[in-house]
Amino acid sequence: MHPTFQASTHRQISLHDGWELISVAPGSYQNPEQLASETARWLAAPVPGTVMQMLQRHQPWDFNTPPNADEHDWWYHCTFAAPASMEGKHYTLAFEGLATIADVWLNGKLILQAENMFRAYEVDVTPLLTERNELYLHFHALTALLAQKRPRPRWRTNLVEQQQLRWFRTTLLGKIPGWSPPIQAIGPWQPIFLVERSTLAIEHLRIRPKVQENTGVVSLDLQARSLDGGVPNHATLRVGETTVALQVQTDTPVTFALTGEARLNDIALWWPHTHGQQPRYPASIQLYYPDTVAEIDCGLLAFRTLELCTEQEDFSLRVNGEAIFCRGACWTPLNIVTLTASPQEYREALLSAKNAGMNMIRVGGTMVYEDEAFYTLCDELGILVWQDFMFANMEYPVTQEDFLANVQAECEQMLQRLQRHASLALLCGNSEIAQQVAMLGLPEERWSNAFFEQLLPELCQSYTDVPYWSSTPNGGALPFQVNAGTSNYQGVGAYLRPLEDARQSGVRFVTECLSFANIPEDQTLDLFLKPNQSPVHHPRWKARVPRDNGPGWDFDDIRDYYLEKLFRVEPMKLRYADMQRYLALGRVTTGEVMASVFAEWRRQRSSCQGGLIWFYRDLWPGAGWGVIDSTGYPKAPYYYLRRVLAPTTCFFTDEGLSGLSLHLVNDTEHNIPAVVQLTRYRLPATLLETVNAEILLPARGAQELHTEKLFGHFLDLTYAFRFGPPGQDLVVATLSAQETGQVLGEAFYFPQGLPNTREQSVGLQAHARPLEDGTYELHIKAEKFAQAVAIQANQYLPEDNYFHMRPGSEKIVRLVPMGKKSSLWGSLSALNSLNDINI
Repeated sequence: MHPTFQASTHRQISLHDGWELISVAPGSYQNPEQLASETARWLAAPVPGTVMQMLQRHQPWDFNTPPNADEHDWWYHCTFAAPASMEGKHYTLAFEGLATIADVWLNGKLILQAENMFRAYEVDVTPLLTERNELYLHFHALTALLAQKRPRPRWRTNLVEQQQLRWFRTTLLGKIPGWSPPIQAIGPWQPIFLVERSTLAIEHLRIRPKVQENTGVVSLDLQARSLDGGVPNHATLRVGETTVALQVQTDTPVTFALTGEARLNDIALWWPHTHGQQPRYPASIQLYYPDTVAEIDCGLLAFRTLELCTEQEDFSLRVNGEAIFCRGACWTPLNIVTLTASPQEYREALLSAKNAGMNMIRVGGTMVYEDEAFYTLCDELGILVWQDFMFANMEYPVTQEDFLANVQAECEQMLQRLQRHASLALLCGNSEIAQQVAMLGLPEERWSNAFFEQLLPELCQSYTDVPYWSSTPNGGALPFQVNAGTSNYQGVGAYLRPLEDARQSGVRFVTECLSFANIPEDQTLDLFLKPNQSPVHHPRWKARVPRDNGPGWDFDDIRDYYLEKLFRVEPMKLRYADMQRYLALGRVTTGEVMASVFAEWRRQRSSCQGGLIWFYRDLWPGAGWGVIDSTGYPKAPYYYLRRVLAPTTCFFTDEGLSGLSLHLVNDTEHNIPAVVQLTRYRLPATLLETVNAEILLPARGAQELHTEKLFGHFLDLTYAFRFGPPGQDLVVATLSAQETGQVLGEAFYFPQGLPNTREQSVGLQAHARPLEDGTYELHIKAEKFAQAVAIQANQYLPEDNYFHMRPGSEKIVRLVPMGKKSSLWGSLSALNSLNDINI
């Protein structure tokens, strides 16, 4: 039983201290006794932790060329004392994650052979414990195991170089040369416990919250084993303020089952944060014995309905009957070396996603199942989780009996762990397998198999009502057809399509999109480039730019293509002449592209119901796919997304001869009386015309307004008719709350394209005022139009950045300390100004 559910009669004793580690040649030692001669080479090792984590501590480290740990056997060793009083207790050793092929020895006896890093293992060691215990973990060299002969796959993937990886249940991170750092996952990467139990052991637990009209229903099915021969006289299930009796059924003299159902009237529904609140109800089971009461904590439950609509090649998710535009990104481990993170690190990362208006995170099949803290925080913060099972791009040998039993146990364990999380919105069998096979030209019957189409969905349905999707991308005549089902859309991106393709392709739901080599801030560049190592040109830079295997281009080239299109400059010449200008334009380019695409997808008449960027966060410092860098600091695209993905916002779309449309979106549960202001300017600072209109933004609704109708006369705002020179250089829309004047959204439109020139000064001014909570208010003024104003502040994170400012405008930006409070200093720059200013 996975330790997610623990009874009050259980105790977990962490075995995380005193570990040491040694590397040896593959197969040189078969048991701990043979290690007796190795006395000098043992090194202190962190547990939970990985071999790479230990190497990072003990030797000079280069992320680009780390040692290949897969070429060695690794032995871990520790000693631990038995509990003081063991009488009447039962003990198991619980291993929550061993990567990847491992033998476990306790006091000279082989107790476990593990072959799946995604599974938790538990072994009864009650008769083996002594006053002083020796525990050894032997991790086998994966390189040697891969060299062994096995049946070949019927088709090959270009994602990885070693096709035999399909036999081993390990993450593909570190195995994908195109974009993953060469960091292998080896070692006890998840906690190890000595679990002490009395009274009972939980064998199986299903708890399923669901909604029936206005009633919350929690059904329970628990199977347990008695450890002292007794069964409970009666039992109850408590959810919130409701307590119901459970049926106790004795199956055998030492096993029993609890079943029952709790019904809660007038429950409050759980919503993604963009659309509502996240109420949760504490749940627990009480078991009453003649001389004790045992309690099982079932965590916090929430009630919501999920419906996946796939009729007529559609793909949309409804939560509580409401269609949700799902937007967010594909998750990556916050630490590529450990593959884990602390609860605080998870909170900071997921809060940044929430603050950016993201309401969905995808955990993809090339990654790892995340820690319990991740899913609990998604429940709390209202972030939906698209959860892949850990299968990607390969033909897995699911017809082999042993392999099938192994992955079934893995998937059932994951479902048992995640079944109670309201944030779990969709379960996906695999990543890109159907696409991979179809792109190789193989017939449709080869695109999937019975495991993904029958066995896995049946297993999912036995635990949860969460919708299941067999593979992504999938749907349509071909699984990668973007206007049906789910797709990995790279039209705007790797395939160099114009921005209009985001509409023309008719995408439905995008599980991977907008992959660019997003340039981080200078402070992150300094982590891997020395002062004399130029960005873009240096091999260390290029080693960290993502690429696909095979093509003669990388994602720097993709960014440069759109830089040239948007700003009408030649990237190569600009790099020659002015590297800093090149970097500044490059940072803004990917943000402008992402904002434009999501504006197309969020508009009221769009066919698109969701878009997830590939990636949320970089795996290592560099110009990676992430909109957050590997240190947790946002890149420019993050702020562009924050504005266009906000629950309440506005944005323009160019409708050509049909004019300029202004889109207003309100995902919240409240109607909003608002004011729309439209203003035309001649740059750099001439005000031409302003109009205001009062509107009511309906709850969870959207509107599309024709801007020239609001102005009241023809202006050729999109400069489509071209009867003469353009009548304006800039159109600005501001959406504000009527009662408070709070700005809810602001949009900028440039009829002739983004400005690409600079003047001496745009009249920026900035001063910061400290607040009692340790943050600062940064007050900014701009005399003229200021383009993509960038804030650089030491150890402080701006809540908004890379924003445009209309002529004569003012803006307040909150600066939040990233660590210990320190003195604030920094500067502001605008893309259309030659001079920076100090704060």
